[in-house]
Amino acid sequence: MPAKIFLALLLTFCATLSGKSGEEVGYVDLTTAVVGQRIHEPTTGSGSGMGIGSSVRALPDILQPLRISIVSLESTKYKVNDDVVYEIKVENTGHEQIMIPWDPNLSHMEPEGAATEYSYRIARIALRLSHAGKRFESLGSNLLFGTTGVPGSFIKIAPGEWVRVRAKARLSASLQPDDTQESECSVSAKVVWTISNAHVSRRADGYHEDVTSEGPETVSVNAESFELVTPGQNNCPLSGKIVPAQDISGLPLIDALLLFAQREHIPMSIEYIDEQALTENVSVHTKDTTVAGLLSLILPPSGYTWSERYGVIDVTHVGAPIGRANLLDHVIPTFDIPRSSLDEFSFELETALKHDLNPEAGGFGGDYISVGSPVLVGPFHLREASVREILSRAARQEGLAAWVVTVPPEGLSQASSHSLWKMLPYTQPASRYSSLLLQALGQVGHAQDGDSQRHPDAPR
Repeated sequence: MPAKIFLALLLTFCATLSGKSGEEVGYVDLTTAVVGQRIHEPTTGSGSGMGIGSSVRALPDILQPLRISIVSLESTKYKVNDDVVYEIKVENTGHEQIMIPWDPNLSHMEPEGAATEYSYRIARIALRLSHAGKRFESLGSNLLFGTTGVPGSFIKIAPGEWVRVRAKARLSASLQPDDTQESECSVSAKVVWTISNAHVSRRADGYHEDVTSEGPETVSVNAESFELVTPGQNNCPLSGKIVPAQDISGLPLIDALLLFAQREHIPMSIEYIDEQALTENVSVHTKDTTVAGLLSLILPPSGYTWSERYGVIDVTHVGAPIGRANLLDHVIPTFDIPRSSLDEFSFELETALKHDLNPEAGGFGGDYISVGSPVLVGPFHLREASVREILSRAARQEGLAAWVVTVPPEGLSQASSHSLWKMLPYTQPASRYSSLLLQALGQVGHAQDGDSQRHPDAPR
């Protein structure tokens, strides 16, 4: 017998002995299943205690290795109160045949006639959702039932075999709106599978049901992501948004931050700049990650920090001034502006700041570097808001802008003829702003030296 034929027969024989056929043996669609009601619904119940006596029908042992995986989600974008339709694969990874509940109709578990007691098993399938490391629950679970007295209510799965289940879950409405606009969260979904034992007994006052969890829960080995559209812009932390692989090479720190923010439409504020951050290059290469994960790679361990404030990613530095030494903290009593370009908005805010600092002064002049922004923001009607908050509200409104200070840290303590910040629109392709910001720093530096007539391209 040729060696190749012998080897093929040997492999086939070994596979037969192993019993691992590696095929699908069942499929159930719970999104259309009819769940009937029992004739004698329990009126009381508890989540602990079994008390299954010798007269109760024996149930098969289910505690066997299972591998749960998400096959697909029906959509990549949902809104609150939508049903997420998904499909999972339940695979036997052990060495022995197992049986799992397979009947979606609860009424089939109740024996005919007025039984004094009966038992059945429940497989519960639910979505576990998370965003930015925080969990929140979907509403409702999908249930499968099984009992030995009902043919077909269990399905047998040999080692290596699997079944598929199509299910759905309604997204919770617990996220509360904070304004009239919408935002999108990148939500990660896993499936949780649990098995429970249920025992129903008849008492003088009716039927009582005890349900007890059997063993630990099984969580899917993979996760799927979708965009959750929610009312209100602050419901979804930006730091948890999933971003695709990034390749940032040889850019100054500030440009690297702004390039990433423009690519992913992440509103951003940068409250601290210096010559080093505008001239020394950084490089970052990542696989898919979160905003928080990418920021931890871009920002060097040199004092730069980030947080999420007023709906934007706020980048600052341990050396940034605080309180009265920083006009970004100054509160503007009233700020009203119609829908305007970023340049107009920025100029009006700086004018409002100067007027509040010096109400008796006349008209206010000054210069600002126009970036020809096509982005419109507003209208705004704000009361008792800090300069920082007003700037961030504008940046986050369309998700198409950032704001960056244009003065060194000591320059934030007083208004001058030079702009304290710059509103930067996100463009396609993404713009690089380090040279523009270096120019602004250079202008401020020369003004402080009393040489305001000369405007070099870079700070001295």
